[in-house]
Amino acid sequence: MRTARLLVLALLAVAPVARAGDDAEAMRKASALWREVFGPGRQPSILARNELFKEAGLSYQGSLTVPLGGSYSCRSESQLRVLSGMLAFDASYAVMFGRRKEFFDTVQFLTSDIGQRVDGIDALPLPVAVRGLRKALAEDFSNEETLKSYADQGRKQLGILVEKAATDPLAMTMLMDYWYGWSVQGLYVASSLAQTAEGGDELARLFNRQMQNSQQLEKLYSALEGTQLGKRLSQPDRSSLFRAVSELIRSKQGAMGRKDFRTLLGLVQGPRSELVRPCTK
Repeated sequence: MRTARLLVLALLAVAPVARAGDDAEAMRKASALWREVFGPGRQPSILARNELFKEAGLSYQGSLTVPLGGSYSCRSESQLRVLSGMLAFDASYAVMFGRRKEFFDTVQFLTSDIGQRVDGIDALPLPVAVRGLRKALAEDFSNEETLKSYADQGRKQLGILVEKAATDPLAMTMLMDYWYGWSVQGLYVASSLAQTAEGGDELARLFNRQMQNSQQLEKLYSALEGTQLGKRLSQPDRSSLFRAVSELIRSKQGAMGRKDFRTLLGLVQGPRSELVRPCTK
């Protein structure tokens, strides 16, 4: 009996170490996947992604962006990090269509309202990219060199976060939440606008890009499956969402009809609406 008790105690003592080791290994795998997608020379240009929206004949609709009025003070830190990714997409969406006021309003809300409630926001690609270019962007929002510098700074900072995420759980959590928010908001805007679009090859290219994003995210969440970090990120729900999105788009080879866009919208509308509803006082 005494031997059995000692064995149980030994196993209990080792379990946290084993879980920490599992988390560390999962983070290394996830970081390697991040580097495959966003490593040097592999990061998709923000401006190139933006052009897909314009080429597909989509437009700017402010009603589809995250509401900037009201308070999000009741949201958890994870939810606020997801919101930061959604707002970063909205800022990029504003850049696509030359909406300077909307861009700066979004950046201000992200860095002030959200940034005051959760650590690490100032290290995200959008705030870092804007920090040194605020004056230039304010003076000429359509200057190609300035926009290229903005995109390059964002990609550089994303690369720094990817490297840091290999060993820093907070950086990994920030990346996963941020990109989840970016992707959900991007899918929401694209599938909403696509219901009245003409369609064609350009729209198919846009949604094939969305499918690739979803597949990459599904792989990332799978790499963290069963770990404590994965559980904190609601890994099963997020992984199944992106699996459903990529399967739908792949089954149509990107050439989707209005019914498919409604289905896609339905997949992301629930997770999104839960986050964008301002808190009641």
